[in-house]
Amino acid sequence: MRAQIYSQLLGAAMLAGVIAAPVVGQTAQTPADSVLFYETRVRPIIESKCLKCHGQNPNRLKSGLSLASRSGLLRGGERGPAIDTANPKQSLILRAIGYQDEHLQMPPPGRLNEKEIEAITEWVQLGAPYGGADDELKTLESPDNFQITDADRAMWSVQPPLRPAPPTVRDTSWPINEIDRFVLARLEKANLRPAVDADRRTFIRRATYDLTGLPPTPEEVAAFVADEAPDALERLVDRLLASPQYGVKWGRHWLDLVRFAET
Repeated sequence: MRAQIYSQLLGAAMLAGVIAAPVVGQTAQTPADSVLFYETRVRPIIESKCLKCHGQNPNRLKSGLSLASRSGLLRGGERGPAIDTANPKQSLILRAIGYQDEHLQMPPPGRLNEKEIEAITEWVQLGAPYGGADDELKTLESPDNFQITDADRAMWSVQPPLRPAPPTVRDTSWPINEIDRFVLARLEKANLRPAVDADRRTFIRRATYDLTGLPPTPEEVAAFVADEAPDALERLVDRLLASPQYGVKWGRHWLDLVRFAET
C-alpha cells in the first residue's frame, strides 16, 4: 500500500537584534550614539511623515527641500537651509514641526506628537547625523518613473499557468496519477527506486505523527488495520485534519514565530 500523504513543514528561523536606543532627553555621548539615535528614533519619523513630499520623488520636491540626505537638509529649499548649524534651536525644520508659524506647518496633515518633536529637536541639536556610509536615505522608487520591463514580464510568477506534459518513465506500473510520473522521472534520472509501500501499521503511525505530533492509540491502530474499505486512507487523513490536535501542532509553530502573549 502506497502512502499518499506528503506533508511538509516549512520552518522559519528569525534573527532579532535588539538595540537599546538613547532615550529622548538624554544627549548621545559619541558619534556612534548619535547615528544610533537617528536610526532608531528619527529615521522612522522622516520615512513615514516626510519623504512623500521631501525625498520620495527627487524631481517633485515640495518647496525644493529634500530630507533624503544630510546634504539636502543643509542645502534646504526655497526658504533656505532646514537647519541652522550655528544655532540649532533656531532651525527652520524645528519651527515647521513646532507649528510656530501659521504659514509653515509641517507635516501638513497634522502636528507630530510630542515625543516625535522631542526626538527631532534633539537630533538637530546633535548636528542632524544620518546613518549609512553614503549619509543618505534609500528613497522609494518614484511612481512616475515606474516601468514594467521585458525582464519583469519574463518573471516566472507572472507567467500564465501551463499544464506540462507528464514525462515518460520506464516503470509504467508504479505511477497512480500524473504527479507520480513527475516524481518517478526524477528518481529514475538519479538511478533511484521509489520506497516500498508502507503497511497499514506504519502508515497510520506516520500520518498521525506527521499531522498531530502524537502517536496513534493502540485502538486506533487496530481499527485502521481492520478497516478494509476502499476509502480507509482518505477517512483516516480527514479525521486527523479535523482533530483539535492538528490545530494545536500547527498553531504551536506559528506561536514559536510570533511569540505568546496574554493580549
